[in-house]
Amino acid sequence: MRMKSRWVLSALAITSIAVWNACAKASNPSQITTASMWVATVGDQMVRSYSITLSNGAVAQVGNAVSTGVQPQAMAITPDGKALFIANTGDNSISAYTVNSNGTLRAQGVTSSNG
Repeated sequence: MRMKSRWVLSALAITSIAVWNACAKASNPSQITTASMWVATVGDQMVRSYSITLSNGAVAQVGNAVSTGVQPQAMAITPDGKALFIANTGDNSISAYTVNSNGTLRAQGVTSSNG
């Protein structure tokens, strides 16, 4: 009986690996081919959106630049990639943006902190 159990477990493991490999190698039509990048500049207090083609590394600006607060210093994006926040040290504010499907930004407002 022990030998039969080992045989069944071995067959199950081999089948699982084969299925997993088939899924990993399957053609995925929703494969990601581009990524987004945002650059905030202190000089003109703007944030620009860029698209990166992952197959060759080509970078192109998309949309228009959007205003930030004074001296944008740090940037954070939500885990779902739908919102971007920029901390502005010159005016102690945080700028909030919605990330559109093409990577461009839509300003949602600025929160000031006077401490």
